[in-house]
Amino acid sequence: MEEIERMLGLNRALCRGFAVKHSHEQLTRRHNYVLSYTLTKLHLQGAGLATRASKRSAHREKRPRQTLGPVSL
Repeated sequence: MEEIERMLGLNRALCRGFAVKHSHEQLTRRHNYVLSYTLTKLHLQGAGLATRASKRSAHREKRPRQTLGPVSL
């Protein structure tokens, strides 16, 4: 928990406006930060320091089936 508080403080002071990936890279390089990227991202999003990505739309749209015409044999 101490490491998370330290990360949030450093992010507020030094990495404000950085993307989460860039912020994590700088923290690990310069401040001996040891927690994972995913944990960092979740806590930054929870603290409101990073925004969540927007949901992507479906690749294929579902549409109603077409009615079949008369079938001849």
